Amino acid sequence: MSGGIAGAYRRALRARHPRRPGSGTAAPQAVTPSAEVRYHVISSNSGGTTQELAVHIRLRRTGKTKAPTYRVVIADSRSPRNGRFIETIGHYQPLTEPVQLVVNAERARHWIKSGARPTATARMLLVKSGLADTEVPKVIR
Repeated sequence: MSGGIAGAYRRALRARHPRRPGSGTAAPQAVTPSAEVRYHVISSNSGGTTQELAVHIRLRRTGKTKAPTYRVVIADSRSPRNGRFIETIGHYQPLTEPVQLVVNAERARHWIKSGARPTATARMLLVKSGLADTEVPKVIR
């Protein structure tokens, strides 16, 4: 047990502000794709119709302050930029010379065929990585 005023202060803060699940400093974990269907279809409405879930291909910022690196991820559109994601399909390091860009083209094609839409920057990177311009759908915004 920590002693002194600092320890007492920490204990008092914890008592007033307990940690919520998932609010720690650990990086968010990837969602294991056990059934791909659950990422594309939301449960049916009362009318019996189904809706598609918006899955995006976008960049997730990692790295240090003023030294960014990015991961190309598949994520639900409602998730925050650096939050929960479904799968990582590559990475991008813009500050290295030459610029490093690695994308798993097979997985990118799979997710595009499944309905994932890239952001403008992600689309540009997918085309630069070797996917044909006609293969990559238009941007979402």
